[in-house]
Amino acid sequence: MYGQYIMMSIFELKLLGYSKIKDLILAFIKPTTLILFFLSLLYIFGLTGGSTALAEELSKPQTLKIAYLPNNQPFSSMLPSGKPIGLYIDIWRLWSETTGIPVTFVSANSFTENIANLKSGKVDFLLGLFINDERAEWADFSLPIHKVDTGLLFHGEVMKPRKLRDLANKRIAVQESFFQEGYLKKNYPELDIIAFDNIADSIDALLNKDIDIIFHEIPAMNALLGRKGLTGAFTLSDEILLSNTVHAMVVKGRSGLLKKINEGIQAIPISKLIELETRWLRSKTPFFQQKQLLNVPSLSSKEVDWLRLHQSFSLGISPLLAPFETLSEDGDYAGISADYIGILKQKLALDMTPTLGLSWTQIIEQVKIGKIDILPSVVKTPERSKFMVFTKPYITLPLVVATHRNSEFLTDLDDLKGKVVGVEKSTPAKSLLHENHPGLRLLEVDDAKHGMLLLQQRKIDAFIHNLGVIQYLLNTDDFENVIVALYTPYELEIAIGVRKGLEPLVPILEKALKTISAKQRNSIANNWLAIQVKVGSDVSTFLLYTAPVLSIFILIIWVFNRANRRLQFEIKHRVQVEYSLGIAKDRAESANKAKDEFLANMSHEIRTPMNAVLGMSYMLGESGLTEAQMELNRTLSSSASSLLVIINDILDLSKIEAGKIEFESIPFNLTEVFKNIEAQIQFLLKDGLVVLNIDIDSDIPNRLIGDPLRVGQVLLNLANNAAKFTHQGSVAISAKLLSKVTQRLTIEVKVSDTGIGMTLEQQTNLFKTYNQADSSTTRNYGGTGLGLSISKKLCELMGGGISVKSEQGVGSHFSFVLPLKYQLEDEKIDSSTENNMLPEASLLVLQGKQVLLVDDNIINLTIAEVMLNHAGIAVVTAEDGQQAIDAVKQNSFDAILMDIQMPVMDGYEATKYIRTQLELTRIPIIAVSANVMPSDVQKSLDIGMNAHIGKPLNLDVLLKTLVEQIDFPKGRALKRL
Repeated sequence: MYGQYIMMSIFELKLLGYSKIKDLILAFIKPTTLILFFLSLLYIFGLTGGSTALAEELSKPQTLKIAYLPNNQPFSSMLPSGKPIGLYIDIWRLWSETTGIPVTFVSANSFTENIANLKSGKVDFLLGLFINDERAEWADFSLPIHKVDTGLLFHGEVMKPRKLRDLANKRIAVQESFFQEGYLKKNYPELDIIAFDNIADSIDALLNKDIDIIFHEIPAMNALLGRKGLTGAFTLSDEILLSNTVHAMVVKGRSGLLKKINEGIQAIPISKLIELETRWLRSKTPFFQQKQLLNVPSLSSKEVDWLRLHQSFSLGISPLLAPFETLSEDGDYAGISADYIGILKQKLALDMTPTLGLSWTQIIEQVKIGKIDILPSVVKTPERSKFMVFTKPYITLPLVVATHRNSEFLTDLDDLKGKVVGVEKSTPAKSLLHENHPGLRLLEVDDAKHGMLLLQQRKIDAFIHNLGVIQYLLNTDDFENVIVALYTPYELEIAIGVRKGLEPLVPILEKALKTISAKQRNSIANNWLAIQVKVGSDVSTFLLYTAPVLSIFILIIWVFNRANRRLQFEIKHRVQVEYSLGIAKDRAESANKAKDEFLANMSHEIRTPMNAVLGMSYMLGESGLTEAQMELNRTLSSSASSLLVIINDILDLSKIEAGKIEFESIPFNLTEVFKNIEAQIQFLLKDGLVVLNIDIDSDIPNRLIGDPLRVGQVLLNLANNAAKFTHQGSVAISAKLLSKVTQRLTIEVKVSDTGIGMTLEQQTNLFKTYNQADSSTTRNYGGTGLGLSISKKLCELMGGGISVKSEQGVGSHFSFVLPLKYQLEDEKIDSSTENNMLPEASLLVLQGKQVLLVDDNIINLTIAEVMLNHAGIAVVTAEDGQQAIDAVKQNSFDAILMDIQMPVMDGYEATKYIRTQLELTRIPIIAVSANVMPSDVQKSLDIGMNAHIGKPLNLDVLLKTLVEQIDFPKGRALKRL
């Protein structure tokens, strides 16, 4: 029985170690066996004095036999002389030189024969192959020595396949018993797969069109084509369909040998490995050079070594979880999580392959048994923590409630008690809601789209999911009757889950996630999330979720401009065509009326969300932000205000052309205007490449009198263009005093840049409405072509003018001249030019006053209530005209702030009822509405209101109006505020 141990090779006995020999001796406790075994050991080690030669042999390393294929160029092949050559042959020769352990190479006629030789012990290990589940059952693998890409080779006239699923009805050749054969049979069993003993024979079959496509390792196919003189005869796919690391393979149980192999691989200088790869594969970046370029500098040496042992991971994805996980039209893994995984793959040089075709339940089961390694988009729960470990969340989203547009208004989740609420079965929302809101009748649905469809059909009362999923479905599917009705107090934290057994991967992934820049995170969020998804206190989060909001309003304005342009064209065209028929006047008036109605409706729809943006900005400013965050918030508020000015200009285009636009005449400081412009264009400047220079003539008085918003609007248009069209160099903004007489002066404002410049022809058309330098400007830089036209008209209406000088490729110089009044430092501000700011003494009038606030929009209601509370005003709220009447019957108010468009009863009807039926004629009623056309203001006056304030709300205007109306109950002459 002990003879098998005596007959072990000298090398293996040495690897076994003397302590193991001791254990073997003690195992044989019979005296006779013990004596025989002991004498045998004495003989082997030369202790009997009978064999000094064997003792010397023990001190020498035993030659290792390495199996290889003689026809697998460029990795291994055999010269006519019988000498083995190839990349992997040279790697193991280098390994032998490094370790001092001699090797010999044993060839076989086929891969199957190589495997048989390894299992039978005729060879010690295979020189290099991929890892798969079947091989891992009986073999162990070394550290990676290389990485090989797999692709497709086909005739040029065959339609170019982009993905493996495109290969249906095609005959596909693979090397028998190679990784590619098993991969296709497992993942694409429907394909017609033909296995060749020698992959070289498949080239001839492809020439004869007996097959359509070869699926094999790209370096091997290139080598075969070169050897046969067929380079260029076939087409090699651009896409890399597989990318696998290559490892030595030994049978299980030979851990000592595997340890020696790995120690030798680690001892080889990387420069020599790179040299070998470069010699055999000149067109490919060496594998070990890629490993040197890992873009996560915080990884420890232990973590890098762990990654060398673990290169390939399987991903469990749910294509029904858009925008986090989905499949593109080409069947590619896509979504927020896919974008993050793509970055991680690149940074860590890992293979992460999605597993397709499984339900969420099946994915979880595969994770439990170790078949799936990573879940890229998962929420941590106690149950999942039993078989997974998690990274820190990389995105956080609130749970929201979606309802049908005609459903009742919701204030919190308790309003849904007793109602049917849909939840996706794969999310943790069900347990969260069941635990905290047991009164809800929860209905599990297979996926979010199914839940939204049930809601659209009114088969359920509400559907709860995270904001990203619901908003994505609202943007991409036909759910026009579904709205986001309520934000819940709960948040879902999306993390990366890793199966138990791969715990070292979690800190590696976290370190890699930390290296993803704010710009990359912003790009991912802007690509997939259409709205603000998280409110955070850090600067990067603030930027991440306010940028999409502003983008939406810019898009609205662009659409608004295009629609307005088309309406103007139709009006002019009709006037010209129908003039000869004698009906041009009536038709033109009708078209103008339609345009005015359209503009009024669009104004209302834009101003309502704009009120939320400016109001939330105000509330942010009162929430204890850092100085950096306050600066960002000021920029947000200033930018939104500028958007509001542009919206007003679009509404007044006809007035501008008729010279009827109104201008303010109030004191302002030019330096403050310049500072606002600087803050708003800062984000357009190319970081480190474009310098902004500002220069204001010291002779210009501090107190100018004019319209600062209009001056700022002209300057902002010019500065935005300068920053947008300048990729390198500088943008300069300056103001110069041209003349000054008693209380009047003329200034010249210049905006210069070193941007792309313009031709003389482009400058000629520059100030025409809806014109840009050329059509490529819109494609490359965006814009409507409206800004410069408005700027020119504004300058002319303010008594000045605008001009441009430009040279293509050198830059542009815009300047505008304005006549203004100025005020001496010690001169009091005239009441006719005072601004909307209130002295603190005036605000005392409002202390302790009670105001009824009426608005059907909960966001507007909240914002206005916060503003009034900060001024010391007690607020009672109502959500429609009927509730307002009920409140007036029960309470005494100092003033009423009344919205116009509301359900149940609008603001006009409510005002009429209060004035006539309740006979309350002295209580000030102030219209607060997004309807700001002159006709709307006049209607408010005619119905019995005292004043009209337009949305978005301006706090100073609001408080000033309240002071005027409460202090003087009979009110003042109505004017537009």
